[in-house]
Amino acid sequence: MAGITGPLKVSQLTPLPMSGSKAPRLITPEERTALEHDFVMSEPPTEEETAAGLARQNAIKAHTVFTVGGKIVAVQRENGWSLLLEGASAAQGINWERGGTGEAGNKYRAAEIEKALRKVYGGSLEVHSFAGDPAAPTMGQLKPALWHGKTLKDVLSGSTGSGTPTSLLSMSGQAFSILNNRSR
Repeated sequence: MAGITGPLKVSQLTPLPMSGSKAPRLITPEERTALEHDFVMSEPPTEEETAAGLARQNAIKAHTVFTVGGKIVAVQRENGWSLLLEGASAAQGINWERGGTGEAGNKYRAAEIEKALRKVYGGSLEVHSFAGDPAAPTMGQLKPALWHGKTLKDVLSGSTGSGTPTSLLSMSGQAFSILNNRSR
C-alpha cells in the first residue's frame, strides 16, 4: 500500500460493510455513529430479559454429543453452535463456515468435530447423534453433565449422578472454548 510508512492505528481505520453488491465502500460519519451505537448497550438487561435469554438457550436441542468415559467433551447444537470443553485446541483448523446452515451444516460440523477429537481421544471418543430426534436432550438438560460432574447416561436416564462440581480450571488442563460457528 503506497503512502503507508508505519503501523496503522485503529483510529485511522474505517469499517467497510459488505452488503448489496458486496463491493466495499466507505461509510459516512453518520453510518459510523449508527454502527458504534449498535455495539454499545445503553443499559444492562433486566432480570426478565436475562431469564428469557437463559430459557431460550436452555431449550436448544443437542444435535450430536461427544463423550469420553461418559463425560461430555463437546456438543454440536441444533442451532449451528458448537460447545467444546476439552480437546478444543484440536478443532482450531475447522472451517466452520464451509458446512453451511441447517442440518447439512450440523452434519458437517459434527463430522469435523469428531475427526478433530479422534486425534486427541482415539477410540475412547463416543459419538451420540440426536439429529432429528424429537426427544433429543436440550442444553438445559445437559447442564448437569456439562458443569456438575454427571455423565450423559445420568442425564438421559434422569439419574441424579454424583453431583460433584466440575471445575473449569481442572478439566485435564485442556482449553475451554465456546465457538460460534453459525454461517452468517
